[in-house]
Amino acid sequence: DSLAEGNHNGSIQHTVTSTDTAYNNLAIPAVNVGISEPVINNSNPTIRNVIRHVRGSSNLTEGGSSYIYSVLLSTQPTANVTLTINSGDQLTTNVNQLVFTPQNWNIAQNVTVTAVDDSVVEGSQLETITHTFSSSDTRYDAITINAVNINITDNDPGVIITQPQGNTKVLEGGTANSYRVVLNTQPTADVVLNINSSNQVSTNVNQVIFTPQNWNVSQIVAVSAIDDNVIEGNHTTIIQHTAISTDSRYNGINVNPAQVDIKDNDFDLSTRQRTPRTVPTSTRVSPLAAIEMLDLRSFSNAVTAEFIVNGDAARNNFVGFYKVADLNGGIDTNNDGRVDIQPGSVGYTQAAVANRLSGVDLIVNSAGTSTFNTTLNGGSMYAPFIIVNGTPDAIVDSNRSNDPNVYFSFVGANSDNTDHVNLLGNNVFGFEDTLGGGDLNYQDMTVQVNVSAI
Repeated sequence: DSLAEGNHNGSIQHTVTSTDTAYNNLAIPAVNVGISEPVINNSNPTIRNVIRHVRGSSNLTEGGSSYIYSVLLSTQPTANVTLTINSGDQLTTNVNQLVFTPQNWNIAQNVTVTAVDDSVVEGSQLETITHTFSSSDTRYDAITINAVNINITDNDPGVIITQPQGNTKVLEGGTANSYRVVLNTQPTADVVLNINSSNQVSTNVNQVIFTPQNWNVSQIVAVSAIDDNVIEGNHTTIIQHTAISTDSRYNGINVNPAQVDIKDNDFDLSTRQRTPRTVPTSTRVSPLAAIEMLDLRSFSNAVTAEFIVNGDAARNNFVGFYKVADLNGGIDTNNDGRVDIQPGSVGYTQAAVANRLSGVDLIVNSAGTSTFNTTLNGGSMYAPFIIVNGTPDAIVDSNRSNDPNVYFSFVGANSDNTDHVNLLGNNVFGFEDTLGGGDLNYQDMTVQVNVSAI
């Protein structure tokens, strides 16, 4: 039968009738039979397919049409079964509970689902409706059935500004960085987004235009720091946005600004020291200190260089220096006097590591100190890099799948567009080895370079 009874017993009785009085009404023992029934649970076929699609699409839009699904039991319970519907904050249902009785257990009951039409710009999202059974019929109590997944499309107009690190980092005189802009919903007319930069940065465009056709395609805004001669230190500026459209939902809509962190390349030699670290008088003060390079261009002959390395990280990192051909970090790979590859270009990491200074392989144990001495040619600029938990061999081989992260002074060369090298003093370089910058104290490794003319 369809009654959910669990394991139970049955009895077969016997009666005898005959004109032979010796047999008529003779007592015969009954036969007892044990009857087993499969246990009802989430994987048992007896309750499979209790959720059925009725009408509409499970892809909902805020303020749009509804989706209807139905629920029924596939075995008769011995007591009422209550199904509680848990729809979360982004969905509403016409009922919060369904009750199935031993009489209506096999009659489908509908649940109507609607997306909450709020005013919050959220973008597309996936929500899940879960179900909970309760019943004094222990075989139905607390069993689980499949959830219902609903995709929600946001209908709130909005402009989404995407900055992977929460801000955009640029260097005065360095390469550009960027952020992305896209609309949240389709407009009925063109939306012009004016980009209002400050006197600290410039952008490659003054406005971007979204149409009813390209509204969901991100547009890139490139940002460069103004290379002034003002000593400002590292500072922050804001790029504001204003929206203009004949679509009243977008015209004048509030748009979040883009925060830009600027690294200054102007400094006062008398105040540049940022830590109480004492730097020997033989240390050469680099005029490029703000962009973390070792500048030996004023030396016409060879120099001696002492590298004092301190480690404060759990990883086995490697620091080296490589020759750069210009202030932007370009590399002259064939020594013809011209830049062949720039930071951010394919192969830049391999070129930098392959052309590193021979004999300047700087490694140190955590909480340890090491000293390296070498002779360098004057007349050149050298930039540092850090290989995180790896060695140069993994970078210069032909297997790209085993490459560890490598970070440079030039943000455009870093995969996460984050500054991983900072100047802590005159020719004292601090490194961050964590993707995204970590705690940004630049103490995972420090390298102090003392340079003296021979």
